[in-house]
Amino acid sequence: MKRKIFRAVIALIALIGIMLIVIRFLPITYKGLALPRPPNNRDITMPQPAPAWLIVGDEATLASYGSFSLPVLIVGIGHGDAPAPQGRPDLTTAALPAGTQAVIVIASTAIKEFHVTVQPWTESPDSVPPIIRDLKAESRWGINKTVVTLERLSKADDLLLELTVSYLTVSFYQGSASYHWRLNPVPVSTLTAADQLAMATADLQQARTTLTTYFSALHAGRYAEVTKYYGGGYEVLSSWQPNLNPNDHMRLFKNACLSGRLMCLEVRAVVQEEVVSPSEFKFVVEFKNEDGSLFVHSPCCGALETAMPSQFQFPYLVVKAWNDRFLVQGLPVYTP
Repeated sequence: MKRKIFRAVIALIALIGIMLIVIRFLPITYKGLALPRPPNNRDITMPQPAPAWLIVGDEATLASYGSFSLPVLIVGIGHGDAPAPQGRPDLTTAALPAGTQAVIVIASTAIKEFHVTVQPWTESPDSVPPIIRDLKAESRWGINKTVVTLERLSKADDLLLELTVSYLTVSFYQGSASYHWRLNPVPVSTLTAADQLAMATADLQQARTTLTTYFSALHAGRYAEVTKYYGGGYEVLSSWQPNLNPNDHMRLFKNACLSGRLMCLEVRAVVQEEVVSPSEFKFVVEFKNEDGSLFVHSPCCGALETAMPSQFQFPYLVVKAWNDRFLVQGLPVYTP
C-alpha cells in the first residue's frame, strides 16, 4: 500500500513538472494578440527576468530590462546591473495617447508585488530626479502570465514608465526586476530652434512666477497655498516637530515659519536664472527684510566671517512635473 502511494506521489510530481514545462513554453498571448519573445538567453549561469510587454490597442511593446536580482541554481543570487534608462540609445519606446487604456503583461505567475511609476523624461541621467508619480494598477493572473491594468493618463507627455516587481521563489533569496519604456518620445525634428526657445522661455517665466509666489505665500501665512507650490520632502520639517502629524504639511510649514527656524521672507530680486533641461530651472534669489532692506544671513553660532562668510544670495531649483505643474524643491533659509 505504501509503495502504491509513493508511486502515485512520484507520478503526480512528474505530471506537475511536465505541465509547468509545457506552460513555460506556451506562446504568450493577450486577447488573441501574440506577444514577441525576447532573444534567447545563451548564458545559463545568468537567467533573465520574465519578459514584459506594454500593450496599447493591438500594439505590444517588449520592455527594456532594468537591473535585476534572481536566484541562480537555487543556491545563490545573480545580479544584472543596467545603466540608467536615459543613457540607453536602445531603450524601448511606445506611444500612449491620452485617456487610452494600457496594460502590462508579464510572462510569470510568480509575482509577489509590483509597483508602476511615471516621471517626465530627461535626456541626462545625471539630472536632478523629477517628480515621480505612482500609477494606480490592478493585476490578475492568467495560465502563464500576470496582467497589470494601468490607470489612464490624462496627457500624452514624454514620460519614463517603470515597472518594478518582486518574485515568489523556491529559494531563500528574493528575486526582483525592473522594466522600462519611454512613452511618447518627442521627435526632435518637430521642434524648430525658435519653437524650443519659445517653449523654454515660457516655462522659465512660469517657473520664476512659481518661485516668487511660493515665497510670497510663505510670508503672508497662506500655508495651504504653499503646499501646492512645494515639491520637496517634509522629513526635515517633521524632525523639528515630532509631535505633529507628518502628513499635516500646512501646520509643519506654519510652525517652522512662526518659530523662526525658517526665514519666510519675500523675494527681493531674482538675480540669476537658467534652463537646465526642459523640466529643470535654476534660480539665484535675494530676499528682503520687513523694512525692504536686503536680507543677509550672518555667520552662525559664534563663527567668524572668514570661516562662515555672510550670504545674501541663495540658489533654488524649480521642476516641471508630469502634469505641467511647477514645483519648488527647496525650503526657506534655515536659522538655528
